[in-house]
Amino acid sequence: MQQLQKEQLNQLQLINSYEDQANELQEEIDAIKEKQKKLKEMSQDLRDNLRDKMIASGIENIKTGDYSLSIKTSESLQITDQEKIPAKFKTIEQVIKIDKNWIKKEMKVEEIKGCKIVESKSLMIKKRK
Repeated sequence: MQQLQKEQLNQLQLINSYEDQANELQEEIDAIKEKQKKLKEMSQDLRDNLRDKMIASGIENIKTGDYSLSIKTSESLQITDQEKIPAKFKTIEQVIKIDKNWIKKEMKVEEIKGCKIVESKSLMIKKRK
């Protein structure tokens, strides 16, 4: 019995170590994602600034040793009032969502076809202070 408790304690320490490492990695991932987002924003700001200066100066093309820049005109559609758009341009999108919590409550009273209650067991670990 004591051997089993010692083994469980060792496993618990391993679980704790793995979870701590996973949390540290998640913090690093979050920091890297934030840095990536900032770099993309800074790059886009510089790109926009360069474009605006070229447009203001009336420059359409710039060629240097390594780069070729040009102003490109493109069109996009902006919807200003969705209600005024004719019906022939609209499609109806339906999403079917099943309310599992409601079904679970109802199944305590009646059987509902197409689903079943499945029991599972999980280990709860609380760290004492």
